[in-house]
Amino acid sequence: MKSEIRLVLAAAVVAATGGGAAQATASPSERQNAAPESPGAAVAGGSALPAVFRGDARLEAKVTVAEKNRPLGEVLTGVGAQTGVRLAGSSETADDKVTLYLDGRPAAEALALVARQFGFQWQRSHGGYELAQDLAARTREAALRESGRAAQVTAIQARMERVASIVSSPRASWEAHLHEIERRLSDPGVTPEERASLAEEQAAF
Repeated sequence: MKSEIRLVLAAAVVAATGGGAAQATASPSERQNAAPESPGAAVAGGSALPAVFRGDARLEAKVTVAEKNRPLGEVLTGVGAQTGVRLAGSSETADDKVTLYLDGRPAAEALALVARQFGFQWQRSHGGYELAQDLAARTREAALRESGRAAQVTAIQARMERVASIVSSPRASWEAHLHEIERRLSDPGVTPEERASLAEEQAAF
């Protein structure tokens, strides 16, 4: 699934684990993820690692990554090259854009944090691991996306009904309203959101 997400694994990661800095940013677009969990809590102890990683010494290797706005699948392939472990994104996750900065972090820790922040799950695949999105997460995402679309449609309909009501009024009335819109648009104190709404209403005339 193609989307962009932003997440930050802040300096708390370093404080909780010691060692080099770790920061990951992934950019949302249509994907609406749960709010990121506290990075410190995410790495405090081996129990925070996905069960599928436990006992795999290969993932203890330290990795360094500096990638900006790259497909998650490509970034995982690069991390895999540093560890000798096949890492991949599934068809649902590989195209998500991510910005990831890691400096000498254990691969298992970094991969676990990325999965937690995106709401994805690691699973074994072809001697390595694949980052996937389960059915429940896909269902939640679809519901949130549909809710967002419905809200947009409702807002558009409300604006159009308002314009229709104004235009159906006497000419002098809607001309006065149009002049008022122009006056408010010239006001530097108008918020960006209000300015955008006024501009849309003006264009409808």
